[in-house]
Amino acid sequence: MPRSRSLLALTAALAAACQSPHPVVAAAVAAVDPNRIMAHVEALCADGPRPGDDPVATERTLVYLENELRSYGYEPVRKPFGAWMMVTEKVEGGYRGHSEQVVAENLIAVHRGVDHPEQIVELGTHYDTVPWSPGADDNTSGVAAALECARAIAAVKTGKTIRIVFFALEENGKLGSREYVKQLAEDDRPEGMLSMDAIGFTNKAEGSQESPVRIPFFFWPPTVGDFLVIAGNWSSTWLASLHEGCIAMYVPELPYFSVKRIAHWFDDSSRGDHYEYWQAGIPSVALVDMPYSRGPHYHAATDTPDTLDPEFLWRNTQAITATMLEWADVRGANPEPR
Repeated sequence: MPRSRSLLALTAALAAACQSPHPVVAAAVAAVDPNRIMAHVEALCADGPRPGDDPVATERTLVYLENELRSYGYEPVRKPFGAWMMVTEKVEGGYRGHSEQVVAENLIAVHRGVDHPEQIVELGTHYDTVPWSPGADDNTSGVAAALECARAIAAVKTGKTIRIVFFALEENGKLGSREYVKQLAEDDRPEGMLSMDAIGFTNKAEGSQESPVRIPFFFWPPTVGDFLVIAGNWSSTWLASLHEGCIAMYVPELPYFSVKRIAHWFDDSSRGDHYEYWQAGIPSVALVDMPYSRGPHYHAATDTPDTLDPEFLWRNTQAITATMLEWADVRGANPEPR
């Protein structure tokens, strides 16, 4: 992205975050339906795991996503790519893998802007799971939130274009987002991307939240795992600030811990599709409940819908909806009455 455009995006985002709630955004946030979100989780998890090397489960998932998006008025597009990946097979005593070339598909839905459609803001999430888990939190929670966000914003006019991307093969080295970013033309690069990867699980037991490090007065995450982590590198600080501002403005009930600017200092920062955007110089922020340091269900057969916190997932979806609309300049496309 040219530097001038990046600075314009930063200025617009921070300006939006400092204003009063917009009635159109507030209405979209109120329209986010927790029952719909959990219905998506149940439906997508019903048939078990959907790893990238299972073509039947993958196709079933893509068809479900396409049908839902079309029912909201979108025209989803599949973007195929070839990749070498580790294919896992079940054997006596566990699993083993071998390298194999596959064709995978990212899925894209576009909400076209009315004033500056060439300016693109992105929401991303991955739809695959590990082979032995239905992945209710990782990452059906993100997929369900993206679908409900897409529904809530479908009829709202925005100045900029919102692009929602469902990535393949995140569990195989983030191959889907890596290929997606590589395929982007220079004039098709987004201003940034919000990445949702596990946003539905809480553990409210004292001491349930581990942390890679704790430094008094500098970095001290809560010890109870009931919050969202907002993680960004230096260049995505403005986007993290925008999301935090939208939480405060529209969803103050959502607890979060900010690791903006410094998340790239930690080894765990390479987990998730946001990392491929960082590598490409595109601002990106990870929204994650850190399931690998919060409880027993991460990448396990027990990552099932009944273990999720529906209110936490609902509040996250509301916050994401607010941020995408503010970021996409709903104020310019839907001016408040004078």
